[in-house]
Amino acid sequence: MAAISTAILSIVKAGDEIISTPALYGGTYRFFRDILPLYNISVKYVDANALSDIAKLATQNTKLFYCE
Repeated sequence: MAAISTAILSIVKAGDEIISTPALYGGTYRFFRDILPLYNISVKYVDANALSDIAKLATQNTKLFYCE
């Protein structure tokens, strides 16, 4: 979990967004759900079978696409 959180926090900052697939390791999911909001970082989820939806979700604040 330390590797995942360190890698992500080296890329995003307050006000940024992450787009992720929802099928995540439990620790990653809890990090996204519980910790990132404390840093004002939001996560949006896209169905892995509908990756064309990424373009609809992405904004100028989207800094990371994450999947496992």
